[in-house]
Formats: sequence, C-alpha cells, structure tokens
Amino acid sequence: MAENQNPAEPVAENTPTQTLFRFVSLRSPELSDEKDQNKRFVLMSDEVKTDSHFYYPVKDGSGTKRQLLLAQASTFTDFISKDKPTNNLDTFKERYKIIYDFSVWLAKNKGTCTYQEFLNKRDAVYAEHNAEYPDPVTLWDNFIFQVVTQKDFYIKEVMMQAILALHALQTITDGEEETMLLLNARIVLPKEMMMDKETSNSPMVSRAAGNEIKETFPSEEMKKQQEISLAKTKLSRIESLKKNLSSVEKQYNKEYQAEYKVQDEAYQTRIAPDLEAYNEAVAAAKEEYCGVRPPGIEYDPKDPCQQPRTVPFPKLQKFEFNFRDEVVAENLVASLKPENVETLLDVLGYKFDPQNVEARAAEDDASDLEDLLDGRNTFLELTVAINENIERLNTAIVENTQGNEETYTSIGGVIIPTARTISVPFTYQMCPRFIYKGCVQDLALNVPDSSWDVNYITYSLTPNNSQTSIDGNYFVKTRNGNTIFLNDLYSPEIDFSIIQDATLRVKIFFSNGKTTEIVIPRVQARSCSSGSFELEVEEGEPPVVIIEDEDNFIPSGFGFKNIGVADYLKVEQSTHAYVEGEVAHIENVMAREYREKSTRRLRRSENTTTSSTDTEREQLTDTTTANRFEMQSEISKILQESKDINLQAHFDATWKTGTGPMSANINTGVAGGYSSHSSKEESTRQAVTQAQDITSRAMDRIVTKVHEERIEKIIDEFEETNSHGLDNRKGDKHVVGVYRWVDKLMKNQIYNYGKRMMFEFMIPEPAKLHLLGMTNIKSADQTDLVKPIDPRAKGDMQILDYSKFTDTNLKYWVGKYNVELDEKQADIYYLSKSFSDRDPAF
Repeated sequence: MAENQNPAEPVAENTPTQTLFRFVSLRSPELSDEKDQNKRFVLMSDEVKTDSHFYYPVKDGSGTKRQLLLAQASTFTDFISKDKPTNNLDTFKERYKIIYDFSVWLAKNKGTCTYQEFLNKRDAVYAEHNAEYPDPVTLWDNFIFQVVTQKDFYIKEVMMQAILALHALQTITDGEEETMLLLNARIVLPKEMMMDKETSNSPMVSRAAGNEIKETFPSEEMKKQQEISLAKTKLSRIESLKKNLSSVEKQYNKEYQAEYKVQDEAYQTRIAPDLEAYNEAVAAAKEEYCGVRPPGIEYDPKDPCQQPRTVPFPKLQKFEFNFRDEVVAENLVASLKPENVETLLDVLGYKFDPQNVEARAAEDDASDLEDLLDGRNTFLELTVAINENIERLNTAIVENTQGNEETYTSIGGVIIPTARTISVPFTYQMCPRFIYKGCVQDLALNVPDSSWDVNYITYSLTPNNSQTSIDGNYFVKTRNGNTIFLNDLYSPEIDFSIIQDATLRVKIFFSNGKTTEIVIPRVQARSCSSGSFELEVEEGEPPVVIIEDEDNFIPSGFGFKNIGVADYLKVEQSTHAYVEGEVAHIENVMAREYREKSTRRLRRSENTTTSSTDTEREQLTDTTTANRFEMQSEISKILQESKDINLQAHFDATWKTGTGPMSANINTGVAGGYSSHSSKEESTRQAVTQAQDITSRAMDRIVTKVHEERIEKIIDEFEETNSHGLDNRKGDKHVVGVYRWVDKLMKNQIYNYGKRMMFEFMIPEPAKLHLLGMTNIKSADQTDLVKPIDPRAKGDMQILDYSKFTDTNLKYWVGKYNVELDEKQADIYYLSKSFSDRDPAF
C-alpha cells in the first residue's frame, strides 16, 4: 500500500481460529505431590483391606494377579446383581436412597456446582439422621468384582459413585479450594493387587525367550526350501547315475561285439563245407563248358546256348545271434554302485520307506527294479526316463524358488514398502527331510534384519542310548527375507534309526560376532522341532533382550508408564491485524510526465500421452533323441587259380621242281597251338546296422498383442494484460510513490482443557499392525509394485556370465521375465564322418 495510507484496522473478534497443536504441561505433576492426597484420590483404607474378600488373598497369593483375581471372583457370592431376588440393585437403591441420590447429584454437578451449593447439599444429607450408609467393604468388593469380571458396567458405575459420595461426605475440608479438590477425586486401585512383581532389573521392557521346544509342522517357506534342496540333491545323484550307466553301456557294447565275433566265426565254420562244394561245382561246370566250346567262336554272354551249366546255390543255415538284453535288473544291480541303484529306483517311481531300509537286501532291489522297468530293456529307454525326471526336478526348483524382490504397495498414490512374511526374530525350526534310504536335517533361523548372517556352524548328533556322537559342519545356505535356511545337515544322509530320539546340538556363528547354541533333545524324525534361541554373551556384557511373539504372556506394566497428572492445553491461532511492512517498490514520476507500463503474461501447456502394450508368449519344447548302433562284419575270401598251357609246333618244307621257266618252289608249313586259362574267386560280406530315432516336438505359442493408444491433448492458455499508468502531465511537482508489503499479525491463545492422567507408551514394533494390514487386506485402490531383480545379483539363481548358465537357472529367468532366447550353444560338438575305401595293393 502507499506510504500515506493508514494501517488496516484490527479484524473483528469473530475471526475463525485454527488449532496449531495440543500439549501438556508437566511442570507441576500432581502424582508426586503428597500434599492433600487423601482429598485428590480415594484410596482403600486399612479397615477395608482387612475385611476385603480380594485384597490379602490376591496380594499374598502365588501366581499372576489376573489368575488370583479371577479365582477370588469365582468364589465371591455377596455381589450385587440385577437378576437376584435379594441383594440386587433395586434393593441397594431403596436401602441407601439418600446416599444414592447424593452420589447421582455429585456425578452430574461436581464440575459445575459452586462451593455453597455443595455445602447445602452435604448439609441436607447430614440432616437426615435416619440415613443408612453402605458398608465400604461391600462397595469395594463389588467394585473390584465388576472390574475383574466386567459383568455389568452400570453396577460398576453405581459402586464407584457411591465410594466417591462417601469420600466427599466423610472427608473434612478447609475452604473452597480443598473442597473443589475433593469433588474431583479419583479412585485408585491398590497397585499390589493389580500388577505383578517385576522379575528383571533390566530397564528394557521385555523378557528373554524361553527354551521350550514344540513339535510342529513345517512352515510354507520351509516346505518350498525342502523341495528345492531335495530336487538339487536328486539332480546331483542323477548325474552320477548317468556316468555310471554310460560306463555300463560301453562295457555291454564291448561284450556284445566280442560275442558277435565269436558266434560269427562259428557260423562261418559251419557253412564252409557247403560253400566249398558249391565253388567246386561251379568250377567243374566252367571246365566242362570250356572243353566243348568250338574253337574260333567268340563268347557271347547273352547267348543262352553259350552259357556254362547252372549250379544252384546251396541253402545255407540261417545266422542267429543270441545275447542278453541291454537292461536286465540283476545285471544293473550288480554293475551299478549302490547309491546309483537307489537313484535309478527313485527315477522309475519307487517310494522309499526310511523306517524299513535295514530289512532290504540286494535281491529286493533287483526284484523291485524288475517290476519298475516294465518292459524297458534298452539303455535308450532308461535315458528317456531319466531325462523326463530331470525335467520334473528342474520345474520343481523353478516353481518353489522365491525371488528377493522388494515389494511396495501403492495406497492412494503413496508408495509404502511391504513385507511378504512376518517372522519372530530369534526363533528356529528344525525339520527332517528324507532322501531315498536316509535322512538329513534342514534348519531355518529367523533373525531381526538383513545385517544378520551365518558364517559357520558345527553340529553334533548323539544317538539315543549311545555315548558316541556324529559330528559335522557341512551345510548349504539360502536366504528369504529375514529367514536364513541351513540345509543338508548330515549330507549325504544318515539312517532313520540313528536320528530318532537322538540329541542334536547346533553351534551357530553369526557374521556380527554373535554366537548361539541350539539343543534339541529327543529329535523326532517325522516332525519338526520349533523354539527360540538365546545369544551367548561374555561376562560383563549386557544380556540380549528378545521381544517374544504377541501370543506369549507379557507382564503387567509392559510398554507403558504413568508419568503423572498434568494440564492438557491447546493453542489456537487467529488473525489479529494487518500492518505495513518492508518497501516493495518505489515509483518516481517527474513533473509534466506521463508514464504507463503494460504487462502481458501468457501461459500455454500441452500434454500428449501415448501408451502401447505388446505381450507375446511362446513355449517351445523340442526333444530329439537319436541312438544308432552300427556293426559291420566283413569276411572276404578271394581264391584265384590261373592255369595257362601253351603248346605250339611248326614245320616248314620247301621243294623245287624243274628248271628253267617251268621250275616251281613249293613251301609247306604246319603249326599247332593249345592254350588253357582257369580263374576262381569267392567273396563274402556281412553288415548289421541298427538305428532308432525318437523326435518329440511340442509347441505352444500364445501371442497377445494389445495396442492401446490414447492421445490426450490439453491446451491451457491464460493471458493476462495489465496496464498501469501514472499521469502527472498537469502537475508541476515531482511525485514519489512508495509501495510496501502488508504483514499479517496472528494471535495465539492457550486454552486449558483441565487436568488429565498422562501415560507414556513404548511400542516395540510400531508398524506391526500396518504390516499385518498390508498382508491380509487388499483394497481396490491398492497396487503391489515389485522391484525387478538383476540376474547378476546375489541369490540362488545368480548368473554372473554366460558360463554360469544351467538348464535350471535359464528356465527360471526366461519364465520370470517372459523373454525369448536363441538355442544355447552346446559346450562340446561331436562331428562324425563315415568312409569306405580299399587299398589297391590288395
């Protein structure tokens, strides 16, 4: 405002107010002031304590105060009730009508009546000489009875008002101030009747956990962890079984080839005479043909008349090869290791009973294996069954693996972290897990937070009625939230009879330097043992305080403290006035000057939102199994006989006749020749080839594409034009204008709401109710947000690089994030090529 203007007037008195805060004033607590306590509080007198039905039996009794009070209330028969024909509430009102009417008036008017009104009412009661006063012992006993049993709230109020009325009538006061204290007196129950004695001198309001061990069923988290551990153990055993089966198969093939060679040689020996006779007959036919063929005629293979005599091929004995089947139960039991026999039985579906394993023998394994094979007589069929079992175990691991995702809940747009499970710190659960013929132990530890971890453990198992113990320190650690799982204790396994009713001691060393020891006597092999554990402390260190579960007993006084009676105050704020403040702006206008200032402000906003969602899911299963067995046996017998006979004779003669022109020469020559050639060749070749291909391909492809595009275009334009002009063209003096800020003055006023009893509460876990609500209640506007996990982060399915990929963790991450991956390259590639050739030298 301008400098020459007057300040604003104060605001009207009816200006609305607002509450800034409430507080209490403890500068003069009344509980610690012993002055006038007999007027401010109504205490149980010594006469009442002596004759009371409750006081001394509860005060001096053994047990908790609550149990003692309930026991005394069950034996109290002189209580006032609406249902009784005598000693009921109506008879009480009629018998003590004057006192009852005074108590009702006092309850209604003690906060509003004046000092003189109270004196007049009290004197009127004193004037009734025939008025009967109720017995204080009866009033206190009925009041305590109703407090303990909570049977009738109205009767409790009547007893309480009657006690206050007697206190106001029988207490002598001096002046108005003491009288007003007397009217606002409070009934105080004896502390020694209501509160148990503290059993610990520690200022921490909690009590140490007990060592009670209970037989329980495994928790859901324990069940999942045991399924994962069992699957991993079986996968490890199956790998050993596959190696053992591979060696057995190689040995079988070696014996098969050796036996085939032996039987083939015997077969060739048996058919050799027949083949030899056949070859001789063929040779004789050829010789016969060559002897009768006219000389000079060329051989024509197409001419049937020029063919040698046909010799029929003899009918040879059929070759039969006999050898044992690839898979025979007795041979497998004898060839495989005992642990691999157990694994094979489990793969084929045998259910072990650890309680009866001692009575089993090798013959039982062979008999059971024979039944389970069910027609499987090749190694290929066993391999298919093993691969199916591996697939099932990998699926079990993936389904039971829980990620350590951080989960948040959105409620009304507010992001709040939530807990998946609620566990009680410093508790444990020990559960057995059966593996084939033996048993191992799994331990779950609940710790306060993520800073607790297990570095090392040792354990000792002492069988029942034995002095020797079985020690170990092997374990497999996993974690889910604040629960640490220590699996595979006593791996590979121990007998059922050893662990039943044995004593187990487990020493645990935490990463923060703390240690503890869990002792479980009489271990049960078919149920879990649950309890709590205490941390070991050195001499001189303070004990570790453990908060127990809410179901356990909590002593009286836990978590709260009476800090006294104080004034309850409230501060209200209202606007008082507006006054000029600091200089905001100064305008100078010269004489004969006109000044104008124009301001234009434009605000424009545009919002475009585009949302697109594409979902594609493909599940492809491709199983190709090829098994080829090829054996070639070649016997080549070549017999060549070559016979050449060449006989030639030549004779020349010359004669000359006559002389002269009539002479003649006569030449005569005679030549003769004979040639014979015979060749015989025999070749026999045998080949056996067996091949079996199994191809199974299943494809499940679900493609869901949702394309949602929403364009929201909001144009918000705001234009404001302000013109401000100063016209001093008609003035002959300079003008100076000073603009100031306006300050608002607020008035704060304290209001006293009266005296209140103040308690201080200490809550061990303030958010427990909130966590329970987040776990059990799902509202319409509640959304769970899960933070994605980095596959490289520490965990059960951690993948640091490509070399860490396995079928299990790859299947887990692919299913978790719904991604498509190329086929994983094999670690080893086998290349094979077949060829056939003959050395020309042979």
